Parts: sequence; C-alpha cells; structure tokens
Amino acid sequence: MYEKWTREELIAELRKRDSETYWRHQHGLGKNERGAGRKPKITPADIEAVHRYRADGLTFQEIAAKTGLSYGSVYNACRKS
Repeated sequence: MYEKWTREELIAELRKRDSETYWRHQHGLGKNERGAGRKPKITPADIEAVHRYRADGLTFQEIAAKTGLSYGSVYNACRKS
C-alpha cells in the first residue's frame, strides 16, 4: 500500500489521517464511521470555560465546582493546552 508513495507523500497522508481522527474524536464521532469508541467526556465549550476561569485565577477545585467536571478533567484540560 505505501510502497508507491514517496517519503513526503507518506508523511502527508499519515498527518491527514491523524488530523481526521483527532477531529472526529473532538466532535464525539468516535474513531470510525459507525461512531464506535469512547466519546469525549469534556466538550470544547467546557475546555474554553476552564481556560477562562483559570485565566481569572481560579484554582482547579473551584473550576471543578463551577463547571461540574472532576478535578482531573479540569487539570487535564489545562495541561493539554
């Protein structure tokens, strides 16, 4: 399958597939066309709210209480961005 491609074409195709998978995961579509797989527990709107609260100086515990998310979800949302 990959023998016909140059190195640059292969890298471009793998990046494209990886970005499609990431987009599908972020929008709750799973990892394939059936929508199978674990759905994200935290929405992009939740992540934006976490960042706003963090910029305002709130602690992870305070943000978790305001948003209804767990402490770990708040921590991970801050860490991954």
